[in-house]
Amino acid sequence: MRTYQSGTKDKKKKLSKKMLYAILMTASLVVIALIITLSLTLGGNRAPVIDAPDPTPPNVDVDVPPVKDPEAPKFASPMSNYSLGKLSSLEKLVYSSSMGYWRTHNGVDFSADAGEKVMAIAAGKVTAIQHTVLEATVITVDHGDGLFSYYKGLDTDVAVEVGQEVALGDHLGNVAANMPYERDEGAHLHLEMKLGGKYVDPLNYIPELGDK
Repeated sequence: MRTYQSGTKDKKKKLSKKMLYAILMTASLVVIALIITLSLTLGGNRAPVIDAPDPTPPNVDVDVPPVKDPEAPKFASPMSNYSLGKLSSLEKLVYSSSMGYWRTHNGVDFSADAGEKVMAIAAGKVTAIQHTVLEATVITVDHGDGLFSYYKGLDTDVAVEVGQEVALGDHLGNVAANMPYERDEGAHLHLEMKLGGKYVDPLNYIPELGDK
């Protein structure tokens, strides 16, 4: 026959087992919850994977316009009706009967009637117009890249002004009746050219002059 004391012990054992099972289940759930939380946390902090760019450029046809070399200035004679007088003598001295001494002749003389039109030998910009005693009116044209042309022996009635852009063949002025510096040569245009501040022979720039 069971006593009251033994029955109480059996109940305590049963309660202890239930509590142990409950504790184990709770612990298991806590562990599972931690695992899930860590997985979500670590997975969310991962850097996104970016595909590396393809080093090979796409095969796309691109129309590239050809590069054109800048055209050299075109030159022509400064007059239509003329005959060549004295040519350039940049290094050798020549005698000037007008001035009575030996000197270099730094340009080309174009003999013509007074009033004959004088034209720009190439496109450029008028940078100076001077009215002198010995060389009459002088017009200077800048052709760019350090190249200048000088038109000496013109009358005072010029057709351009300082700062004006001129094209090849544009009217600059007219031949004067005389240029005191070379009065013995009569009416003529004295054309000089400089490149980088040094005199150069106009015949090297105006091929048609060589046929005269």
